[in-house]
Amino acid sequence: CECYVPQFYDLQCDWGLFLDGEFLYWYASETNTDFGISLLLQDNGRTQTAPINEADVNKIRCVGSNWDPGFRVGLGWNSNCDGWDLSANWTYFKNSKKKKVSADKAFFDLSSAGETGILNPWTSSLGGSGATFQSVEAKWRVRFNQVDLELGRRYWLSPCFTLRPFASLRGAWTRTKFNMITLNGPLEESPTSDDIESRVRSDQFNNRHWGVSFLAGVEPNWFFCGNFVLFAKVDVAAIWGEHDVKK
Repeated sequence: CECYVPQFYDLQCDWGLFLDGEFLYWYASETNTDFGISLLLQDNGRTQTAPINEADVNKIRCVGSNWDPGFRVGLGWNSNCDGWDLSANWTYFKNSKKKKVSADKAFFDLSSAGETGILNPWTSSLGGSGATFQSVEAKWRVRFNQVDLELGRRYWLSPCFTLRPFASLRGAWTRTKFNMITLNGPLEESPTSDDIESRVRSDQFNNRHWGVSFLAGVEPNWFFCGNFVLFAKVDVAAIWGEHDVKK
């Protein structure tokens, strides 16, 4: 005698085509996005060639993270063969964060204790000499795409509870960019030819990543009534691929 758990039918018709749409509200973050070191001058008589000491550091500025919307759309088919289903979905998410910090004046003009400046950690380092700026603006952004081809089977464990184990083939690719804009001057209300505004835009990195993986998980569903379901979904995937870094 063989006993099988009952299969699940969630459509009252002969064909099983279904659509899925989800609204996502995510955030993403990446390391190594420091864009400014705020300096607070401790000593009088500082010069451009003088070393930048740790004692002058007031705060290290980082772009951080931000919440942005995204979406997932899918198309699937509920078969009449033992309750199996097949679906494909696409996830898209775009996240960006911008930050700016300002100071009194450039480093080579700092002369009195208490004045402030901004050091660019990508071009200068503590303990050495280097140009600092009156303001630094940084922007980090990422685009994320993911495609899943999924096979699963949902079946009843009780009159109000179903469980759906599933397996999937996943492909994902991302692109991240990080750029900065540094500004100096003019330092006078009526600048001369020797005292002009300096505005420089620099791309610190432009990274691309792609990968593929197998995925497995389970999806429990609690049916409180005919029109209300509480569900969850847990899956695990290990993506293998390539990461291209450009600086």
